[in-house]
Amino acid sequence: RTPHLAFSNGRRLRQLIFSVQTQEADQKTLKGAIAIRTKIDERIVLIVTTHLGPGKAEEYRVKRAQQNLEILTWIKKIQSEDPNDDVILLGDFNFNYRTIQDDLWTNDLDPSYQLLVDAGYSDAFHAVHGDKADVFTADPANPYKPDGEVGEFIDYVFVQSSHFRPTAADLTFTGKPEHFAKAYSDHWGVAVTLGP
Repeated sequence: RTPHLAFSNGRRLRQLIFSVQTQEADQKTLKGAIAIRTKIDERIVLIVTTHLGPGKAEEYRVKRAQQNLEILTWIKKIQSEDPNDDVILLGDFNFNYRTIQDDLWTNDLDPSYQLLVDAGYSDAFHAVHGDKADVFTADPANPYKPDGEVGEFIDYVFVQSSHFRPTAADLTFTGKPEHFAKAYSDHWGVAVTLGP
């Protein structure tokens, strides 16, 4: 049974803890996802946020793919209550949309990314901007990023909807804000505008 919290307006916050964690440290933080159903423009929208496990080795990519599949299965189960739900799936997915081999981008989509595309999800940022290989959410310019690391685009807003589509998308919380020693986070944010 999926645990949930009840809100006074009748909404329920659902929680998924991944059955597969990528690293020992994740056993303490228990990576997973949370979801809430809400109404936007008179349409029911399921909003799901996640943080998939990190790690660059092949074993971590395999575990992330399992986590990704677990999320999609969980979403389908929630949608079985109302198959007309639009879905916004967002968060830190810890995979690039394209694969990196020998520190170079390839033209191959990452298997976890491909899984979402095949399930009918649209990557909002790339739907608006196309294939911008020089834009990263885990940017080498970020002071938290170790020197010499390749930039990565690993944070996404995915949309599965017959009504909403991305009309604008940009990176946000970039650079060093006033009164901060470094930056808001080790990743830049992704801001997306959805419209009919």
